[in-house]
Amino acid sequence: MKTLVSLFSSKIWDRLWLAAGILAIIVSSILTFEGFSLLFFTSLIGSILGLIIVLAMANLKGKFGSGLGVIGACFDGFNNFSYGIMAQFLMAIYAGATYLIGFFTLNKKIRVTSANFNNVLISSFVGVLGIIILYFFGFSIIPLDTPNWIFYITVVAFILQVVAQYLLISGKAASWYLWIAANVLNIIVYSGLYFLQLEPQAVFYLIMTIMYLLNSIKAVFVWLYTGDDNL
Repeated sequence: MKTLVSLFSSKIWDRLWLAAGILAIIVSSILTFEGFSLLFFTSLIGSILGLIIVLAMANLKGKFGSGLGVIGACFDGFNNFSYGIMAQFLMAIYAGATYLIGFFTLNKKIRVTSANFNNVLISSFVGVLGIIILYFFGFSIIPLDTPNWIFYITVVAFILQVVAQYLLISGKAASWYLWIAANVLNIIVYSGLYFLQLEPQAVFYLIMTIMYLLNSIKAVFVWLYTGDDNL
């Protein structure tokens, strides 16, 4: 356990992970997009910002991570709106709002605490909010001819992300368990979309999600064993 904590807390891991993520984003962007359009650059910048944001949050950097998260959410919102992915556009607005709250409420170093009853109630509320979003905009998340099993997995992953984002800004270590679950489900979804040839750009999101999964695993060890409160 100490070895894993030391590994995931090291700058060597962070630098290798970030370098691998940026390289993967650049290569997949060039292979995925046709030409160097505005969306190519906004997607590239937004994706790299996404890596830096989740890494900062995993390393308990509350002010920096949440502040940068507001900027990253703007890029995500623009990209998703441009692609017509309205559910993810609303998710970007939600993420931006929570990051803005986090910028004013989180300390420079996040103080990790356990989830309480109020957190459960609010999590239930934001989960219902996610369901409402999917009810009205779920069709825009994935291609219309997508198999039902991919859609249902996407629904569960989306709700987990909504709840995990709230718990993350609240400084609750449990958020990273939800992020791990959501990332695993999203890997299944993007793999299915790609191999079924329903969405060629799914490989781009697949690579990003794999990187996010690795960061979520890192965050579990950092938040539980190196935070202010060991849970």
